[in-house]
Amino acid sequence: MCVHSLAVDDFVVSAKSLGAWRAVAKANAAALVKVPADLPASYLGCMDSACVAASLLKGLPKGAVVVQSGACSLVGLAVTQLAKAQGLVTINVVQTSTDEEDMVALVKSLGGDVVVPSWYAVSGKFRELVADLPPPALAICFAAQLDDATLATTVPACGGALSQLRPLVAGASKNDLLKLKVNETVKALAKASATHGPLAAGAPAWGADEVATVAPLMACGDLALWVENYPLVDLAYAAKRAEGPYPGFRTMVLNF
Repeated sequence: MCVHSLAVDDFVVSAKSLGAWRAVAKANAAALVKVPADLPASYLGCMDSACVAASLLKGLPKGAVVVQSGACSLVGLAVTQLAKAQGLVTINVVQTSTDEEDMVALVKSLGGDVVVPSWYAVSGKFRELVADLPPPALAICFAAQLDDATLATTVPACGGALSQLRPLVAGASKNDLLKLKVNETVKALAKASATHGPLAAGAPAWGADEVATVAPLMACGDLALWVENYPLVDLAYAAKRAEGPYPGFRTMVLNF
């Protein structure tokens, strides 16, 4: 089969996972999207997150409010920055952690309008904090942050009150229950919602349009995502770093 849309040495990304921690992958050319050659090669590892964020925000009018429960993930950080560029207002919840103050400061520095840790998001003070804002037009629930992967198949996609969910998650950790409650709070704030993560149908589809939106911003530094580069001999150290306090906000890249 002859491929006319791509050439040797083109930079490409795929909306379908090709796996990670590898030097070579085989894919159908129709599933690949060409990206500009001036984009830092290490950024290709987080292009998927940026494009998911662009797809989630597509079509929202300037001034619309977006609320998200996983602002400390790569997708969440991209949502914050792309929303700022589009003139949107963001309410951002970051996971409670010993490093939460640093993460709150990071999200604010990237343009987050309201940024709080998850323990604060389930308090009455949080409601008071956002009471003067219009109802969010979009809620993004990052169920992927749940520690217990089995909850993805036993809990409805952030549906129903937390009291109704408790019988389903009797064995869940207090941390997971907090994340579920945060997602309930986030969805309750919005008049319309989209979800991202295994509790939903999955991330939204994206393609050439989203790449065209995010690639120029990434190339010039207006869309900053955390990438750490390691030589192959440091695989064990990189894997340990990936376990993080906030493992989802960075991409580890191995240089072969």
